[in-house]
Amino acid sequence: MNELLSELLKASRAAVLCVAAALPATAVPDAAGLMAALATNDDVQRLERAVEDAKTGKMMMTSMTADRKAQRDATKELKKLERDLAKCKRQLKQRSEAIARLAKEVEKSGNINRRDKQGRTLAMLVAECNCTAAMEKVLADDPKLDLRDKAGQTALGYEQSVMGYALAAHLQKRWAQAIENADEDAVTYLLECGLPPDTLVEGEPPLGYAIKSGKKEVVDVLLATRPSVKTRMSDGTTMLEQAVLHNMSGAIRYLVGGGCNVNEPLSSGEHPFFRLVTRGNAEAVRTWLEVVPGMDAQKLPSTNPACVAARCGTPETLAAVLDSRANLLDTPDDFGHTPLQEAARRGSVEMIADLLKRGAKPDAVSKQGETPLMCAALSGNAAAVRALLQAAPETRDAKDAEGKTAARYAEQSGSAAAVQALSAGNEQ
Repeated sequence: MNELLSELLKASRAAVLCVAAALPATAVPDAAGLMAALATNDDVQRLERAVEDAKTGKMMMTSMTADRKAQRDATKELKKLERDLAKCKRQLKQRSEAIARLAKEVEKSGNINRRDKQGRTLAMLVAECNCTAAMEKVLADDPKLDLRDKAGQTALGYEQSVMGYALAAHLQKRWAQAIENADEDAVTYLLECGLPPDTLVEGEPPLGYAIKSGKKEVVDVLLATRPSVKTRMSDGTTMLEQAVLHNMSGAIRYLVGGGCNVNEPLSSGEHPFFRLVTRGNAEAVRTWLEVVPGMDAQKLPSTNPACVAARCGTPETLAAVLDSRANLLDTPDDFGHTPLQEAARRGSVEMIADLLKRGAKPDAVSKQGETPLMCAALSGNAAAVRALLQAAPETRDAKDAEGKTAARYAEQSGSAAAVQALSAGNEQ
């Protein structure tokens, strides 16, 4: 009995192996089913409907005894449509022959990407027929759509040559998913399939959509394709605005280099550069200053962006401005304040230290006679007071236009620590 069971198991295994060997390596469309689907060609069906409509229209004109000219025009239009339909059927027949041959080879080999002598795949040949049903059968087996024939043409190129849409719609759907999922590999693949880099994603230019979504990896891939810089977002904002709002340095460089208007206000009314200075990051600020020719080319709301950075930005953005524009270090703004005075007014010890290290004048005087020490005293920050008192002790007794000293400013701040810091400096 055991020997009989053993023989049966061997026979079963052999049968399974034979069946497995007979099956194709991967699932592919059967040739007969594919050819049947081709019979539902989109262009043929469209022309057949047009011919039927033209026939109906001609019959109605005849029954209504329309004027002869109208009847001649209707007859002429019908004959034209019939010729177009006959031509379309001839082309489909010619193309179907090549598809039938390759489809049989694909079915036999189990390789959906098998090529003919011209390097064409089944996806390419079917794409040229503009048949949604047949294309869906091919796409169900996930062919490589980035392959090119010997002339360098992709399947999408074949479809575009006949103004088709089935494959394009499929790729556009995958494109939107790739952008939304920040799938860098998928984006690269679809671009290699021949999909234009400006294909919209949810009505948005893909570069702008990727910037807005914070997808830096996808942004970098798209930038390499040299997309359009002029396309606006669906809300009317520019892609440069999105790059500024999201601190995308690479996108800023590309968009400014492509000719975007650097002076167009953001939707908030701010100048884009001042948005970077006050709420951006240092890398984005440096990029802007590198790619925009100079301050004279910008319609800035202040004569000194370093003052704006000291007043509303961060130590990093202030450093970024001064790294690129060292001449702004002691330049007063519209109010007659220097960056050091603005940093002192804010009580930013870090900014004060950096500015002094760069050589900022600690005894600078504003139009109102204010010194950096007075500004620090008004901030109430004792550490800022001590830093400036050490840098310019002679300014402790200086008076502004109203005769007030730094001590008076400290009292106005309500900070006992600032008052004490000045008193300690007086004792020294």
